[in-house]
Amino acid sequence: MQKERSFIFIITYGRSGSTVLQSVLQAIPGYFVRGENMNALFPLYQASKAAHTARYTHGKNPHAADNPWYGANEINPESYTKKLLGSFVSEILRPPAEARVVGFKEIRFHEAGPDEFEPFLNFIHGNFAGCKFVFNTRPWEEVARSGWWANMKPERVQEIISAADTLYADYLKKYPVRAIHLRHEVTRADPKAFEPLFEFLGETYDEDMVAAVAGKRLGHSGV
Repeated sequence: MQKERSFIFIITYGRSGSTVLQSVLQAIPGYFVRGENMNALFPLYQASKAAHTARYTHGKNPHAADNPWYGANEINPESYTKKLLGSFVSEILRPPAEARVVGFKEIRFHEAGPDEFEPFLNFIHGNFAGCKFVFNTRPWEEVARSGWWANMKPERVQEIISAADTLYADYLKKYPVRAIHLRHEVTRADPKAFEPLFEFLGETYDEDMVAAVAGKRLGHSGV
């Protein structure tokens, strides 16, 4: 019988070196880590939240057929959520059967905003087995010179990146066993800086493999 797979999520913003991190994880035997999906998981979180509110706020008791909340008591938000997330895995991530750790990287998690970021990640953690988060950051001054960020005012880039970094730091402080924080300016300078990541994941660190993968220049960036 196949052991239940676990999940990993790279949480970051654009031009942070996260594709290198994704590649390093993808190189671990049994890992299957996708790229971005336009934050497709967030609307599913919102749908699940709406179903729970409908059932447990407005459907506590049966309603007559002429009531605005008729049938709300028969909503099954748990089953609904399970099926939504099952479809996300099978149709968005589409992992091979042999994958033992599955996940993706996304640069839009912080767009949930300060009120929803923590609940969103808690939703993910509560519904994906063995869930682990990897926060990946880069100094805003470097981000501001890269890709589309260069077309924005530096103060606006600083505002966005600083807000995201604060969300990450606050979550990691509150839930330290769930996540690890990697800094691109550190990992790009030394492959051994990835070693704590492997320890966090319970995987064997292979410096030669990491150096080969992390040292490969990516065609989409100057990262």
